Amino acid sequence: MFKNMNMFGTPAFETLTFLGRHFRNSYYVRELAKILSISTGAASGQLRALAESGLVTSEQKGRTLLFRASISHPIVREAKKLIALS
Repeated sequence: MFKNMNMFGTPAFETLTFLGRHFRNSYYVRELAKILSISTGAASGQLRALAESGLVTSEQKGRTLLFRASISHPIVREAKKLIALS
C-alpha cells in the first residue's frame, strides 16, 4: 500500500520538474541522467514510476524510448504553474 509513497522524493520530483519545464521536448534515459547528474539506473527507475503514475509519457522511436511530461495530467499542469511562479 505504501510502496509508491516516496514517488515524490528528491530524484523523482527533480525529474518531473525538469520535464515539466521542458514539456515540449522528449528525452531518453541517458540524456536525462546526464542532465540531472544521476545514474542511468536511477533515471530509468524514476521515469518508470512516473510513467506508471501517468505523470510522464513514453514514445518509442526506433530503438530509443523517449520520455516527456504528460501535460494533460492535472498534477503536471498544477506543478507547471508552481514551477512558473518560482
